[in-house]
Amino acid sequence: MAHNPLPRRGEGLGEGPGWSSPIGLEMDVTKRSVFLGAVLAVLSFGVAQAQDTPKGDPKAGLANFQKYGCYSCHGIVGQGTMRDGPRINAAGIGYAAVLTQLRTPRYEMPAYTAVQIPDSGVADIYAYLTTLPKPPDPKSLKQLQ
Repeated sequence: MAHNPLPRRGEGLGEGPGWSSPIGLEMDVTKRSVFLGAVLAVLSFGVAQAQDTPKGDPKAGLANFQKYGCYSCHGIVGQGTMRDGPRINAAGIGYAAVLTQLRTPRYEMPAYTAVQIPDSGVADIYAYLTTLPKPPDPKSLKQLQ
């Protein structure tokens, strides 16, 4: 039997024994409160993460990106290279992930301590990387069709 997301006659959304949602979730009041609390927590985490990102200087970030040799593996605009480093999507992963990758990297990337690149230098690099334009959608490139 298919789930009908519409309320029964005489019931509005949020009334009756359960709450019917368009995606098939039925929740009582307690579950609905927990669900809404979880959604708000996720949204507030995103806001807190944005507030935790230090303000960096993109021009200093480009200079640091070159000074510390990041470009040799990741390319001058973070596009990645065929032999070593992947493309960097700093805005997509956030400052905290960039900082973690620099301090305790995965795979073959060397670690950079706070003595080698201070957190303010990482903030500058992050600011530089977030100013770079996104690559085109592969579906928009005629050469790939």
